[in-house]
Amino acid sequence: MSLNSNLSAQLRQYRREKDITLMEFSSMLGIAKSSLQSYESGNGNPTLNTVEQIGRKINVDSGSLLLPGKPPRAVSQGGFLPERLCPFSIRLSPICAQCCKQMEVDA
Repeated sequence: MSLNSNLSAQLRQYRREKDITLMEFSSMLGIAKSSLQSYESGNGNPTLNTVEQIGRKINVDSGSLLLPGKPPRAVSQGGFLPERLCPFSIRLSPICAQCCKQMEVDA
């Protein structure tokens, strides 16, 4: 599964669990309904900043939105993990740190 398809599944699952419409969810997130619809369908390509924003708005760890099969983890009061180098030698946001941490746990 790709990161987009993981995000798509996580967003759909969250919206269905909360029993809210696409319009209500997009309003809650502060993004256009068409953008959210494209993310949920797996056709959109949100920036890492957008994924972080979504995570903050729904109070879940943004990195876990990109992981397959597991429900997103709620964030603690402290928020996100510190940045670090990912295994692909690209300095990314806290999302990368969370994905790398999960890969270590799964390995």
